[in-house]
This record gives sequence, structure tokens and C-alpha cells, in this order.
Amino acid sequence: MKKFYYLAIAASLGLGFTACSSEEPLEGAKGDGMVTITAQLPAELASRTFAQGEKATTLTYAVYESGVKTPIITSEDEVKFNADLTATVNLQLVNGKTYDILFWADAYTAATDAATTPYKFDAAKQTVTVDYTRMASNEDKGDAFFFAEKGLEVKGAINKTIYLTRPFAQINFGTDDLDAAAVKNAFGISETDEFGTLMSKVDFTKALPDCLNLFDGSVTTVSTTNTGFDAVAPTKEDTFPYSDDYGYLSMSYVLCGADRDIIDINYKVLNNDAEYNTLTIASVPVQRNYRTNIYGSLLTSKVNYTVEIKPGFTDEINKEYVSVSTSDDLAKAVTEGGNIALAQDLTIGSLQLTAQKPAVINLNGHNLTLSKTTSLANGQELTLKGTGTETVKISNGTSLNLQGKGKIAIEDVVLTDNKMTGGAMIMITGDENTVSAKNTTINVSDGRVYAISTNAGAADKNSVITLENVSVKTLTTNACPVLFNVPNKIVAKDCYFEGCNQAIVLRGGDYEFTNCEFHMTLAIDKDGNTITTKQQILNTFRDQCRNGWRDGNGVPLAAITIGNKGNSYQYPTSVKLINCKVTLPEVAKMNLSTEIVEVARHSSLPAVYVHANQGEGLGVTFEYDAATTFDGELEYASTNITVNGNAITTAPTYENTPTK
Repeated sequence: MKKFYYLAIAASLGLGFTACSSEEPLEGAKGDGMVTITAQLPAELASRTFAQGEKATTLTYAVYESGVKTPIITSEDEVKFNADLTATVNLQLVNGKTYDILFWADAYTAATDAATTPYKFDAAKQTVTVDYTRMASNEDKGDAFFFAEKGLEVKGAINKTIYLTRPFAQINFGTDDLDAAAVKNAFGISETDEFGTLMSKVDFTKALPDCLNLFDGSVTTVSTTNTGFDAVAPTKEDTFPYSDDYGYLSMSYVLCGADRDIIDINYKVLNNDAEYNTLTIASVPVQRNYRTNIYGSLLTSKVNYTVEIKPGFTDEINKEYVSVSTSDDLAKAVTEGGNIALAQDLTIGSLQLTAQKPAVINLNGHNLTLSKTTSLANGQELTLKGTGTETVKISNGTSLNLQGKGKIAIEDVVLTDNKMTGGAMIMITGDENTVSAKNTTINVSDGRVYAISTNAGAADKNSVITLENVSVKTLTTNACPVLFNVPNKIVAKDCYFEGCNQAIVLRGGDYEFTNCEFHMTLAIDKDGNTITTKQQILNTFRDQCRNGWRDGNGVPLAAITIGNKGNSYQYPTSVKLINCKVTLPEVAKMNLSTEIVEVARHSSLPAVYVHANQGEGLGVTFEYDAATTFDGELEYASTNITVNGNAITTAPTYENTPTK
């Protein structure tokens, strides 16, 4: 029996373009700020016929005042790419103003292809819609790219580089039985007729996303009829991405988001119009700018086939990596951007990214030590990835510092501080940064060090921090490993937070935790010895408990401390817990059924402590579901707090919630 194999392989398909324009300047803007934007093709371009981006010849763009959806400049004239797929957009914009610019590149010309283009660029809605009835399998003309330049502040002349991204997943079908005698006979395949009457058709069980928001990259489904592509003959344009031992039956582009999605496919093999074989394949993973390759004996296997989903769905097998074995080589490779693999353990001062060239460092079984701060800003992107055992060490006085519009992704590594005596390993300053960590362990070995923290300045807001299967632990005493100060968006799933004074402190911001655990360890000396009596809690911690909230980081002890007090952090806070677990050491627990409240509140500690600023719009919203458990009390130390929709009207208020 033949096996049918399913494999999704991530390929490096990101391509970039630019173009020239002679738009008139805005009124009063002439000479104020010439903005030159150049886009270019990354060095790691895949070397296949499909998806080289050469079919995209036309650039469309629109310029907006930041936050406004009405365009002030659009690309009225045709913009064509040069032979080397590079060009430049020149715009005269007003000094002191901030702009958003959207770019879309495809292979269609408005003047001649209006009746055939599958794409509609809507500058007012900031979207592109896809008409799948005008797209075809095995047709690379549908390849297209986009980019959003957000919050471009003009302060004199600007010259910068951007990279456009493909909004599609590429779905490929390949078979290894084209030479089987039964196949040749059934389809009339011969030396003179390579594929005979063989055709194939890709259908989907539900409508595909067909509308791309150019500004935020999200996709939606507008039409309910775009459920497949017309039948096509096998392609001669390329070799199958997985192996040239497979005949390339079909290639199709489908619009999808930046995150992995699942679709169901019915793949029909046709002999002219007659159905020869149908494969129903459920839960096919697709992702923007990735290839999904489905291959096996598709022509001779109708029912008895095996589907294998490789666990490394996002392994970038087709992506070229530059191997580096010295610190100088690593520094140079990071500056040039692209995909880098360590050939041995390395120590480097800092990683200097330039010209917004994203850099991906695959630790490749080796460790990396950073001895100076690596800063990311203005669209610079860094990815650190391993297999779960490699270590990235952050040395004394350094951090991974996002300074505004920076982006960092950490996946399958161990992040640890190396003799740090203060600061944070991941530090978020400035605004609109993006931080993601997945399948990562972060170890803190000094009580003055944070695993992740945010600056407290008024301008340091609006970052998005996503944590998935991240374990944060303190390996020493008197530590709080995670402290968020100002309004950012934090989403955590399947994470573990452990700290001595607090597992986490949540001041201003919007927080959502799903399937997470928070544990206070309450160690008090240099050897990590844990408090054993309530009198020790009273003696050691009374000044930092409840009434002792200070302006800095001297905040009340609890497994989770939420909110603000004083004049330093005037921000609202929203916290949501879904199926979470919050625990304290036994000695720290209150028992309001047997203890006097005033005694308990000085000799015990709450699982969750909440205090809100009293100004309008500065309160705390705290929600938790029935599956969330607290091994200790919940203490609401002020008014202006809402808990599961109920306002706290007196303070202090205690909620007796023993372990469920």
C-alpha cells in the first residue's frame, strides 16, 4: 500500500519593491520634508520559478495623515518596477506631521487589466479585496505584496528602506506515481503528451478570506462563494518544493493572516472532466508567506493513504542560512539582515540591525552571550530561535531593549541573566513595540533583575506583548520577575510565573491570561530560605504591605499585585484571568474564618492585591472565570475597582476564596 504524505514547510518568500512618483507636494509643504522610500528584494529570495515575485510589476500606494483614513496622496500614475525589482517613491510631506503610508504591488495594470485583475485596492477603506474567480491554480501572476508604514514622523528629509510581504499562503500538490503504468494508461500519458488528459482541482469546504486590511494585516471573509479554483493541467513551470522526484500537480495562492490557520481541502484528480480520484484532507495548516506542501501517491491511492503532519510545521527548510563561526561574522550578518545560523557558541557585544533589515538568528544547538545592550527601534526586527535547549545569556548592564516600533521574537530558547545586578532582560521603552516569546524559559538569578519589564515614561505605551508557553522563574530571593508599568497590551497563554515578592506586578495596561499559573515563593535571605512564621511576615514585610505602597517599586506583596497608588502611575488597569491558578506559601495565607481581619492583614499576604487610583477613568477592572483558582485571599484595598462587573464600594474589602 502506498503512503500519502502531508508536510507543511515554511519557506522564505518575503519580497520587496519600490517605485517612483512625481506627486505634487501638499499645499505649503514644498521643500519641508522630502521622504524617499526604497524597497528591495531580500537576499534570501527563494530560487524557484514560482514565487520569485517577478510577475509583480505595478505599485499602488496611498498616504494618510496618521490615524486618518481619508488619503491625501494616491499613486495616480502607473508605477513600474525596474528589471532588478527595485525603485523609489519620493514624497514631499510636511515637517512636524506624522503619516501612514500603504503599499500594494501586483502584476496588473489599471488601464489594461481592469476586467481581469482579481484585486481591488480601496484607499478609503485601506483594504484590498480578492476575487478568486479571476485567480487560477498554476498561475504565478496572482502573486502580490503589501506593506504598511505606520506613524512616519517627518523631521526634515527621510531616506529609508521597506520590505513588502506576501499576504498569501502557497498550497502545493505533488505526486510520485506519474510514471505508474496504470496512470499512463488511464490518462494517455506518453513521451509526446507529457500529462495526457490529467487535470486536478482544489476545492475548499468553506469560503476563503478575501479581504486584506492593508493597515493592520488582518483578513476577513466577505464573499461566501469563493470555495475553489478551476481545474488545471500539471505545471511545467517549476519543480516540486519538497523534492524533484514528485510531479508538480498544482500550486494555488490563498489569502490568510500572519498566524497559522486551518482549512479543509477536497483535492480532485480529473480525467478530462471525469472524476478519477478525490482526496479529502482535513485541518491543513496555512500561514501567510509560507508554503504548505502536500505530496504522496495521489493518483493511485483513493482511500488507503496516511497523512503525516510534521511537528516542525514552521521549520524553514527552504530558507537559506548564513553560517557564522566568529563574533565579527555574526555582527556583519546581523547588519546585513536575513537568516543566520550559529556554527559554535559565541559572545558578542550588541547586535546592530540597520536599515530595517529583519534578522533571524537560529542558535542551531549553540549558545549566545550578549555583553552589551541590543536596541531595536523604528521597524527593526530580530528573531532568536532554537530547539528548546540553547541558552541566550544577557550579561551585566545589558538588555534586549525595544525603544519604539521595534520587534523581537524569541522561540524555543532558554533566556537567562549572566551576573546582572539590575535592569531587565527584555526591556520595553518607547511606544508601539512588538514582543513575542514562545516555548521559552526565562531564568532570573538576581533579585534586582526583571525578566520582562516596561519603562514608566508617559511616552512608553501601546506596545503588544504576546507570551505562549513561557516559564519565568526566579533563582534567588526578593525578586519580582515581571513588572509592567504603563498602558500596553499583554496576552499570555499556558505560561508560568514565579517570584519571591510577587510573581507579577500589573500597573497600567490591558492584560489577559489564559491557562497560566502564578506562584509566590516568599524567600527572604541570600540563601533563599523561606519565611516559616507569620511573625516573620509581620516583622519583615509590614512596611511593604498595604499601607506601605511607595511611588517606586516598593509595592504590596502578593502573588499578583494589580493597579496603582500615588501620583506616579496615573493609568487605568484591566486584568482578565481564564482558567488560571494563583498560589501562596502556606505560611502567607489568610484565613478570615478564624483570624481577626486587622491581625491577618499584617501577618498574612493575599493571593491578589488590588489598589486603584481614584481619578475618573483610572480605575481597575478585574475579571476571572469559574475555572480560575486562588490559594489565598483577594484583597481590594480601595474603591474605583470593578470585580466581575461588581463595584467595590468600601475599602479594604476581602474575598475569601480558598482553593477550589
